[in-house]
Amino acid sequence: MQTYQILFWLIIAFILMDFAISLWLTALNVKASKWPIPKVLEGLYDKEKYIKQQAYSAENRKVGLIAESLTMVFTLCFFALGGFAWLDGAVRSLTESYVLRSLFFFGFFFVVEFILSLPFNIYMTFSIEERYGFN
Repeated sequence: MQTYQILFWLIIAFILMDFAISLWLTALNVKASKWPIPKVLEGLYDKEKYIKQQAYSAENRKVGLIAESLTMVFTLCFFALGGFAWLDGAVRSLTESYVLRSLFFFGFFFVVEFILSLPFNIYMTFSIEERYGFN
């Protein structure tokens, strides 16, 4: 196996490992969210508000997981189909400045991430928050 193939699979492994760690941390948060209100805080925090907040958080986590999955799939596809090489060539043709190249390169991913996450953010703000009375 050649060096570039090893690097290719290592990068894919790192992307998948990052996603797996994120899933694991989310699972830990879900597990912890099912605990009752601690005895020390029982008089300070309304039980009904706590249950409502937990349901709201669970729904947000589900939508966030879908958004994160979509981003991971986009990143893997973009990488596997040569999108990084194409983007590098496009950015190099725009400017000779290393600083501007970096800004354009990472700016592209910022814009794509923003576009991919926008429907999920709108749904979380105007649907989920409305349903729980936070909006």
